[in-house]
Amino acid sequence: MAILCNTHRGEAAWKYGDGERHRRRLPQALPSFVLVVLALIASVGLPVAMSSPAQRIGNELRAAASQLQSSVPAPRETTLDEIHRDFRDHDVTVDAADWPNVRVTFHHLDLDTCREASTRFARIEGLVVIMLEPSRDLHGCADSGDLTWRIMP
Repeated sequence: MAILCNTHRGEAAWKYGDGERHRRRLPQALPSFVLVVLALIASVGLPVAMSSPAQRIGNELRAAASQLQSSVPAPRETTLDEIHRDFRDHDVTVDAADWPNVRVTFHHLDLDTCREASTRFARIEGLVVIMLEPSRDLHGCADSGDLTWRIMP
């Protein structure tokens, strides 16, 4: 590759690009680039932000169920920690007394979230079944706002 040195703006400067013309293009392209990056960030975060609290509960239950697809004969502390981490947005209790079945109790849910979650996610079918445990009232939301699901591999 040959480099041409030219002290005036002649054919070599035109042929290999004028530095001044390239400097003008960068500010024009920068706003477009910023808009594309912001659109990508919004497309990833917006669905999560727009989902209802009950939908997030369903997503967390499914994530915990995926942890139990390859369950071991006895619960390990690391497995229970991983399951508990799936519920980082809520106050939950994870009970593995009936291993490999796991009970997850959501505490202090507001009435609307409690009703929606108990209606929409009473039973989730898949390789691991997730089932809402029956309670005293129709939705289990009357007194404490606690709901318990059983995750059964």
